[in-house]
Amino acid sequence: DTLRGLWNLISLPVGIANRFKDSVFPHSISNAFGYNGAYYTLDSLSPGAGYWLKFDSARTIELTGTTISAETIDVTDSWNLIGSISTTLPVASLSSYPPGLIISSVFGYEGSYVTADKIIPGKGYWAKTNGSGKIIMSSSSAVPKSSSSVASDLARMNSLTLVDQAGRRQTLYFGLSDDIRRPLSFFDLPPVPPQGGFDVRFSSQRMLEVVEKGEVREFPLAISSAEYPLMLTWKLSNHAVTASLIDGGS
Repeated sequence: DTLRGLWNLISLPVGIANRFKDSVFPHSISNAFGYNGAYYTLDSLSPGAGYWLKFDSARTIELTGTTISAETIDVTDSWNLIGSISTTLPVASLSSYPPGLIISSVFGYEGSYVTADKIIPGKGYWAKTNGSGKIIMSSSSAVPKSSSSVASDLARMNSLTLVDQAGRRQTLYFGLSDDIRRPLSFFDLPPVPPQGGFDVRFSSQRMLEVVEKGEVREFPLAISSAEYPLMLTWKLSNHAVTASLIDGGS
């Protein structure tokens, strides 16, 4: 598994006897943070769960243990940090009990939040649910056909990309409500990373904002742990929406 310097979302993709954080990840420089409605620290890691962990530099880590071909993960209402199994899975292969439990994109973290289409061994991910239940990962799961992807929705949107001095970037999207096939809640972003984790989002906690035709609205941005100055770029895919950026700083 390849890990970035600073914050990473990680998991245990294999079964091992000694699951203490300092044994599994001796080069980590922070507590391991889990999430149950708020961040909490822990010393021992469990398969199926995702965690925040900070490293002093980029590293490649090999974890050896017994193969995990399937995992059932208990989840609670709203955001959950989930882990991985020993093989790469398409996000579309995730199932849940009760069915339809996942109501968001699945997000990884690569210096900023990114929508994930695969569950990669050793990585951790965020998923939002509409109640308590179970998320099931299995290497034998069939992948259902999807009529619409998040990427196809976002491709119709205008975008705003912010890059900080450390090269970390986040892209946000805006456009017309008629061009989105999914509920806006599907574009909610997970909780802000621990202190020092770069993050940019609309103050609504979403990565996407939309307006009706002819509507005028303001959408404040929330920026966390950025190294200034910031570079900002636009991409206008739909000229039916006009926009301007207002600098609220002093």
